[in-house]
Amino acid sequence: RQKRGYADVEKWLEADDHPAAIGRLGQFRLTEFVGRGGMGAVFKADDLKLQRDVALKILSPELASNEGACERFLREARAIAAINHDNIVTIHAVGEDAALPYFVMEYVHGHSLQEHLDRRGQLRDSETIRIARHVAKGLAAAHAKGIIHRDLKPENIFMGLEDKASTLYLIDYGLAKKWKQ
Repeated sequence: RQKRGYADVEKWLEADDHPAAIGRLGQFRLTEFVGRGGMGAVFKADDLKLQRDVALKILSPELASNEGACERFLREARAIAAINHDNIVTIHAVGEDAALPYFVMEYVHGHSLQEHLDRRGQLRDSETIRIARHVAKGLAAAHAKGIIHRDLKPENIFMGLEDKASTLYLIDYGLAKKWKQ
């Protein structure tokens, strides 16, 4: 396991003797490090109460005592929760455990558009058009709720691999702003 991206979070987790466990945070058994952003780390986790896979975004411990950072983290969760659309991941809950704020999202198996580009290089025209359609639909849904993403880049476009159509999701709303009430 790559610890470089989550060593700061790992020491705050409860131990879990499950062979796949990184550790536990409340009802969530963290099983895989997914990635890291400016505000925290994302893990694949088992929701032990609801018995389903989820994505758990945990605010970095060094930011957890910063009121402004906590408010921005909550604002990100609210922005995502306000949008109900196929190209936006669903937020299930927000919470705090071991003094670490987190939010729980639908888990999508896949990788970022940036990873896809790094592996495959230039896209075919048909693939570019399909990606642009998914992104445009997600942005339109966000804009209909008065939310501007403000950080759209290949790293924040996630390619789900659950189905043949390979749904794309707009992720990371940490810089999102509400532009109308």
